[in-house]
Amino acid sequence: MNLTDIEFEKEFQELNNLYEMRNPKKIHEFIKENKGLIKLLNETKPHLINKFPNGEFELQAHDDISGEGCNKLYINIFVDDETFNNGFMDGIHEIHAKIIPTEKELNLRMKLILMPGVRGY
Repeated sequence: MNLTDIEFEKEFQELNNLYEMRNPKKIHEFIKENKGLIKLLNETKPHLINKFPNGEFELQAHDDISGEGCNKLYINIFVDDETFNNGFMDGIHEIHAKIIPTEKELNLRMKLILMPGVRGY
């Protein structure tokens, strides 16, 4: 997915409609360096909204410090206690299963990790 700079900026701004960004500048650079990540995040959005309509979603980028050879982008998924205690992890696994084909197609040198969380903690 080759985007012009203008197209990339537009797509990045649209990500702000769903995701809070813990460090917007770092996330911007991270996504720009990992071509195709915009496509993966856009494909993930409807699955997140469908499974967790009242969830809050936050992006967080981490550099590789483990020596695994890839950086990580976390989607922190915050839900209420009720949702968290009733099938939350099953929902995360279902979303991940749906995006695996896109991850493989894009052959990204980074990992997208769906992280569970309870709102307010």
